[in-house]
Amino acid sequence: MPPNGGSSKIAKRLAEKFRNRKESLVRKCDELRFHCQADVYILVSRNGRYYVYTSTDHPSWPPSPEHVVSALFNILALDTDSALG
Repeated sequence: MPPNGGSSKIAKRLAEKFRNRKESLVRKCDELRFHCQADVYILVSRNGRYYVYTSTDHPSWPPSPEHVVSALFNILALDTDSALG
Protein backbone atom coordinates (compact mmCIF):
# COMPACT_ATOMS: atom_id res chain seq x y z
CA MET A 1 0.00 0.00 0.00
CA PRO A 2 1.39 3.46 -0.83
CA PRO A 3 2.32 5.61 2.17
CA ASN A 4 -0.45 8.14 1.45
CA GLY A 5 -3.06 5.52 0.59
CA GLY A 6 -4.72 5.77 3.99
CA SER A 7 -4.94 9.55 4.00
CA SER A 8 -6.34 9.49 0.47
CA LYS A 9 -9.16 7.20 1.61
CA ILE A 10 -9.85 9.45 4.58
CA ALA A 11 -9.98 12.54 2.34
CA LYS A 12 -12.39 10.80 -0.05
CA ARG A 13 -14.56 9.70 2.86
CA LEU A 14 -14.65 13.24 4.28
CA ALA A 15 -15.48 14.70 0.87
CA GLU A 16 -18.31 12.21 0.43
CA LYS A 17 -19.62 12.92 3.94
CA PHE A 18 -19.59 16.65 3.23
CA ARG A 19 -21.38 16.17 -0.09
CA ASN A 20 -24.06 13.97 1.50
CA ARG A 21 -24.63 16.36 4.40
CA LYS A 22 -24.75 19.35 2.07
CA GLU A 23 -27.36 17.60 -0.09
CA SER A 24 -29.39 16.77 3.05
CA LEU A 25 -29.19 20.39 4.18
CA VAL A 26 -30.40 21.64 0.81
CA ARG A 27 -33.23 19.09 0.83
CA LYS A 28 -34.30 20.25 4.32
CA CYS A 29 -34.15 23.90 3.25
CA ASP A 30 -36.34 23.14 0.27
CA GLU A 31 -38.82 21.29 2.49
CA LEU A 32 -38.92 24.28 4.84
CA ARG A 33 -39.55 26.58 1.90
CA PHE A 34 -42.29 24.38 0.50
CA HIS A 35 -44.15 23.35 3.68
CA CYS A 36 -43.82 26.60 5.63
CA GLN A 37 -43.73 29.17 2.82
CA ALA A 38 -40.42 30.42 4.23
CA ASP A 39 -37.67 32.27 2.40
CA VAL A 40 -34.41 30.43 3.01
CA TYR A 41 -30.81 31.42 2.34
CA ILE A 42 -27.89 29.21 3.34
CA LEU A 43 -24.22 29.97 2.80
CA VAL A 44 -21.73 27.20 3.53
CA SER A 45 -18.00 27.80 3.39
CA ARG A 46 -15.52 24.94 3.22
CA ASN A 47 -11.88 25.02 2.19
CA GLY A 48 -12.21 28.45 0.59
CA ARG A 49 -15.23 27.47 -1.52
CA TYR A 50 -18.74 28.75 -1.01
CA TYR A 51 -21.96 26.81 -1.52
CA VAL A 52 -25.21 28.77 -1.65
CA TYR A 53 -28.85 27.76 -1.44
CA THR A 54 -31.54 30.36 -1.91
CA SER A 55 -35.23 29.55 -2.04
CA THR A 56 -36.15 32.43 -4.32
CA ASP A 57 -34.59 34.47 -7.08
CA HIS A 58 -36.35 37.65 -5.96
CA PRO A 59 -33.94 40.63 -6.25
CA SER A 60 -34.47 41.65 -2.61
CA TRP A 61 -33.46 38.20 -1.34
CA PRO A 62 -31.33 37.64 0.61
CA PRO A 63 -31.62 40.84 2.63
CA SER A 64 -28.52 42.92 3.17
CA PRO A 65 -26.52 42.33 6.37
CA GLU A 66 -27.52 45.81 7.52
CA HIS A 67 -31.21 44.95 7.10
CA VAL A 68 -30.79 41.71 9.07
CA VAL A 69 -29.01 43.48 11.94
CA SER A 70 -31.67 46.21 11.98
CA ALA A 71 -34.45 43.61 12.10
CA LEU A 72 -32.71 41.76 14.95
CA PHE A 73 -32.36 44.98 16.95
CA ASN A 74 -36.09 45.64 16.42
CA ILE A 75 -36.95 42.14 17.65
CA LEU A 76 -34.71 42.52 20.70
CA ALA A 77 -36.27 45.91 21.47
CA LEU A 78 -39.77 44.39 21.30
CA ASP A 79 -38.71 41.56 23.62
CA THR A 80 -37.27 44.05 26.10
CA ASP A 81 -40.43 46.19 25.97
CA SER A 82 -42.69 43.19 26.57
CA ALA A 83 -40.52 41.97 29.45
CA LEU A 84 -40.70 45.39 31.12
CA GLY A 85 -44.44 45.85 30.56
